[in-house]
Amino acid sequence: MPLLYAQIALLGLLPLTLSVVAAAYLWKGLAKPWLFLIVATAIGYLIYGLLMYFHNPDQGKRVGYMVSANEGAASAAEKYQVTTTGGEVLHYFLQPYATRMVIFVVISLPFLWVLARVLRRSNS
Repeated sequence: MPLLYAQIALLGLLPLTLSVVAAAYLWKGLAKPWLFLIVATAIGYLIYGLLMYFHNPDQGKRVGYMVSANEGAASAAEKYQVTTTGGEVLHYFLQPYATRMVIFVVISLPFLWVLARVLRRSNS
């Protein structure tokens, strides 16, 4: 169960984690580090939400699970049986989200770099 909670935390806190790590690394070089942290986190969650909503992890494949009702069954347990048709069991909660999380990190790194360049301290 702790592994599940850790995976859910990683899934939900990925944008915040990237923003905090970037802010901690760039803190002294930023003119307004708190503004960087707030803007990076807000836009990060916006990008993350859009990516999670619009990116299709199945890529048009069939899910592989089917619930069938057997009308001639003697008991309720036999009437509704769950059968697998070519599907696979998920061993990790994050498995369906892994591609989207990697895409988010790849998109976020250039965004954080540009934001850091915009909010950097002037040398004069």
